[in-house]
Amino acid sequence: MSNQERRDMLDKIKSIQFVMIVSFCSSLILAFVAMSLKPSIDKNIILDKKKSILKSIDIDASNLSDSELDDKYNSHIQELVINKSGDIINDINLSDIVWIENKSNGSTNYMLESDSDTYINEFFPIYKTNNPNGYIIPISGKGLWSTMKGYFAIGEDKNSTLGIVFYEHGETPGLGAEVDKPWFQKQFKIDMGKKIFNSENELVSIYINKKKQTSEKPHEVDGITGATVTSDGVTKFLKRDLERYKNFLIGQR
Repeated sequence: MSNQERRDMLDKIKSIQFVMIVSFCSSLILAFVAMSLKPSIDKNIILDKKKSILKSIDIDASNLSDSELDDKYNSHIQELVINKSGDIINDINLSDIVWIENKSNGSTNYMLESDSDTYINEFFPIYKTNNPNGYIIPISGKGLWSTMKGYFAIGEDKNSTLGIVFYEHGETPGLGAEVDKPWFQKQFKIDMGKKIFNSENELVSIYINKKKQTSEKPHEVDGITGATVTSDGVTKFLKRDLERYKNFLIGQR
């Protein structure tokens, strides 16, 4: 190998070493920044969820400071945990429950770590509200492009709808993303007279009807034009998630 070839090879090795060192240092910096920001990010996620929970009962907390939001939330919301039988479990806090998304269908598994380091999947979070009085349950499932996550509010009679809100989704603007719009969400407010149980006390949930004309139909709301998959997805996972709370809703009505 000539001297020139040796110099060329050394130059290549030095270039590779430089790139590796820069990449390693960049990774360390990014990891440090991510760890430093995590507490702030986690706090903001919690605050955003509190805003969404309040919004589902028509309370606008978008302009409140963090402390004002906490005060508003604590004055209107009581966090509870129930079991599959619909009984309120007083010795388990909502913060004890781990929320794990099922990637295949977008549903959320609620897990409680036991003393044996295993997880128990038989408890569900629920939020009791006052002024207006009622209950809020978390909902999630697949739309067209994404997992949609939100909250569904039910009146004190455990039948009348109070509201619905989505705090996370990736649906198409102008189509599936219309679930965020006032025209869609106001259909679930209590003055619209929508019910999740029929006259035979069967849980029928709310059907998102793409043909619309649902003002006189207590178990239907107008769907979103051009967003069939999103509408069908909301119909499906809303019914599925309400079924989890059926014993609580029927047992105490």
